[in-house]
Amino acid sequence: MKTSVVILCLAGLASPFTLLGQTSVDTSESDAQAAGVREFTLGGSGQSNKHMDDSMGGVDFSYGSFLSPNSQWALRQSISYANPNVGDSGWNGATRLVYDYSFNHDGFARPFIGAGGGRIYGDTVNDAWTAGLEVGSKFFVRSRTFIYAMASYDWLFDRGSQIDDRFDDGRIGWNLGIGYQF
Repeated sequence: MKTSVVILCLAGLASPFTLLGQTSVDTSESDAQAAGVREFTLGGSGQSNKHMDDSMGGVDFSYGSFLSPNSQWALRQSISYANPNVGDSGWNGATRLVYDYSFNHDGFARPFIGAGGGRIYGDTVNDAWTAGLEVGSKFFVRSRTFIYAMASYDWLFDRGSQIDDRFDDGRIGWNLGIGYQF
């Protein structure tokens, strides 16, 4: 039930971007965002717990490949610095494999939703597995160059048997950056 509510909320956040996606962009390179096209992104990120009272910021990058004009696999890496109110400051990281579905593959705005999983680790977090959902949009300024905005919700667990029980113990992430398809 909780998973369904989050999916509906993420889809609702993406729907305004679908309307923006009807505006076309110069697509002089007709194979942009086709099967086999790769993508690299670089951005700034932030995270907080669900109460928004313990936050951190950092750098994110990803490398991915399109399976079709609307679907993509990507490996995302985050490196962040945390300085919490209670406890020591330190460096943290997260590595996730994600699958994203894009609602529009040839407009100015290309909204997407996705799901993924991986591992978080570092000085100020308990190392744990993570699974989550994400929503965002890429805004193309050229045929293969874009700015993107993304938000995600990840829940943490130590064993596979805890996936259902740990949904409420999640974290919210956001990312803003640039990307290039080649």
